[in-house]
Amino acid sequence: MSRARLTESEESLAAECFSVLIEKNRPSRSMTKTALLAQFRNPTVRTDFLKLCIEYDDSKDHRQFKQGLLLVVKAMGATQISKVTGLDRVNLYRMLAPSGNPSFLSVSKLCQALGVRVWVVDQDFMAHRQPKPIRRLDLPPDLRSRLKKLGL
Repeated sequence: MSRARLTESEESLAAECFSVLIEKNRPSRSMTKTALLAQFRNPTVRTDFLKLCIEYDDSKDHRQFKQGLLLVVKAMGATQISKVTGLDRVNLYRMLAPSGNPSFLSVSKLCQALGVRVWVVDQDFMAHRQPKPIRRLDLPPDLRSRLKKLGL
């Protein structure tokens, strides 16, 4: 299997995780919520998922990004993450709760422990970003069948 095919598969897994776990869409038959959470052990899926969470979070309190971080922390084990970051396990849960207000330093430490970095982008980037990822499940049946015939 070529590397490009593997990356595409990991990106689609991250998009599926984002769609089901963050946007609360219906999961596909082949991937339950538990199976999706298990995908966070793969660093590429985890990174792509967190990218989607922060890129498409237009809320003022970054609710989707905090929710994504919390899901990843739970999947990887809060105790392990707290040891790496030096942040208390209970404080991790508090800062990532919907009413939590984490400091930038805490978010930065947490992101570093998860193998990602926070980047700053300008308004031009946001204006020209790609539309939200679409899962194969959400496509019309005729388009799904055409993609299947093409081997995609």
